[in-house]
Amino acid sequence: MTTNIKKESKEEVLDKKFIEKSLKTLGRRFGVNEAFRDVVTCIAYSFANAVDKTEDRENEYLRIINKYEENERNLFPQILVALVNEYEKAEEPIDILGDIYEELGLTKKGAAQFFTPIEVCKVMAKLTINKEESKKKIDEKRIY
Repeated sequence: MTTNIKKESKEEVLDKKFIEKSLKTLGRRFGVNEAFRDVVTCIAYSFANAVDKTEDRENEYLRIINKYEENERNLFPQILVALVNEYEKAEEPIDILGDIYEELGLTKKGAAQFFTPIEVCKVMAKLTINKEESKKKIDEKRIY
């Protein structure tokens, strides 16, 4: 189920394009790379603090989020909703953040930092992993 947010008489679909646009908006002051890192870090801290709250993590979350203006801070939970929407509509596991990272040009091409597309990873796994042999080894090592 895709969640939409009503914005000034037009409805904006919270999806991958929304995430990219929002990161570019957040990146106007700090750079898109820092905005990407801040959003991912704040989302991770939010989840972690929901189950194991620490003062250090909360302080770091507040330090990051408070760098942004209120209208910019409001994008953080909307980006999370958009991420959830993308994962829900996917028929198989996807790396939406990796795709966005590459599409925004945040990889360090000069340092030869490239990511292998998921389709290539699946083909490589199928070519190198013998299912029957792997299952046999797992069963041999099983301790229960």
